[in-house]
Amino acid sequence: MFRHFLGDDVVLVPAPRSAPFKTKDSAWPARRICTVLAAHRLCASVEELLERHTAVKKSALMRKGADRPGPEQHEATLRCAEVLVQPPTRITIVDDVVTRGATLLGCAWVLAARFPETQVRALAIVRTMSKQEVTTMLDPVEGRIWMQNGVPRREP
Repeated sequence: MFRHFLGDDVVLVPAPRSAPFKTKDSAWPARRICTVLAAHRLCASVEELLERHTAVKKSALMRKGADRPGPEQHEATLRCAEVLVQPPTRITIVDDVVTRGATLLGCAWVLAARFPETQVRALAIVRTMSKQEVTTMLDPVEGRIWMQNGVPRREP
């Protein structure tokens, strides 16, 4: 299932947190996940290509979807680092949790603009499930995130 997201030609990119880091030692769950995947040789490398230069509202604290920042806000508050000599063949953005997918879409737009020939995908360890009952703790799926009428949508 994960062959589309991991592999020896994949660069893992941790999704930035909602605010710029205060210190280099700040907790960054996405980077930690990338480090563990790399330790198991599931990628070519881990590159911190995305940096949040301006804070956005933390989605986890917003009860209404309309209050959450959209992909456009994420895209506008991110910059892509110039650390790679060669464009990667494949990039997988890694995050700990995906809700609607706005953060991942914004990240993907920034990376796709910088690396137009590169395949960009996203991988989250946990997905929220607001309209269905959770029946099992381990339920890996492949899905998609897209914009519909100006709103990010995720399936499943």
